[in-house]
Amino acid sequence: MFYLYEELVIVQKQRINMNKLFNGFKKRLKLIQYIFYLYGEQVRECLKMMNRFEEALEWYDKLLFINPQHIDSLYGKVNLQEFIKGECLKMMNQYELALESYDKGLRFNEKHLLTIWGRGDCLKMMYQFEQAIEWYDRALNINPLHSLSLWGKGECLKMMKQFKQALKKYDEALNINPQDVQSLRGKGDCLQIMNQFELAFEFFDQALIIDPEHVLSLYGKAQCAYALGQYEKANSYLKNADQIKPNQSYILELLSNLFRLNQKYVRIN
Repeated sequence: MFYLYEELVIVQKQRINMNKLFNGFKKRLKLIQYIFYLYGEQVRECLKMMNRFEEALEWYDKLLFINPQHIDSLYGKVNLQEFIKGECLKMMNQYELALESYDKGLRFNEKHLLTIWGRGDCLKMMYQFEQAIEWYDRALNINPLHSLSLWGKGECLKMMKQFKQALKKYDEALNINPQDVQSLRGKGDCLQIMNQFELAFEFFDQALIIDPEHVLSLYGKAQCAYALGQYEKANSYLKNADQIKPNQSYILELLSNLFRLNQKYVRIN
């Protein structure tokens, strides 16, 4: 009986030790999960800022696996999914469907910057410039340094023929990011419409230094050269643009005008 009692005591001690060991592992595991979660949130946000949205979604899933009830991650995932869906639909020119996706995302988080900007950009593409400006302003209220919204607002003002105000917005965007090709091209285009061709050339050239294959900047230079009667230069810019992005209607139209002016300029087929 005595030996049996000793064995029971040993087993009991082993159980206690095992429970302590198990509880220690659980505490360490929770700490590791907590550290992983903290770093995971930072990785996720960095990926979003780098426009690597699919990878960011993967991290939302990883974080939700650790904590399925984490509302910020759940809402963030829905926001990002709807933003990506909206962007895809916008690129396919399905603007009404894109707006539905943006609105669905905003129901989860009405201050989601990218979704607000995306909605404004969609309205701009639909030529609803005043409404687009309202949404760009909403984005800028959240982040006054959001250069995409400043550029988008500049584009709307340009299309509304408010050229001086548009130039201010492009300048604001360029103060944030001097390498912003879209704003450099937008400023050049604005100046070209205002018949300030030599100055417009400077901004198109700056854009092309950053991106030598920026078709719209090449086209802008061709427009300026055409207006100044520099037809050979215009033809050269258009040929370069067509090689980069063939058969664009606006390029073919200007080349057609050159062809009518002088038969030596060959149409691009």
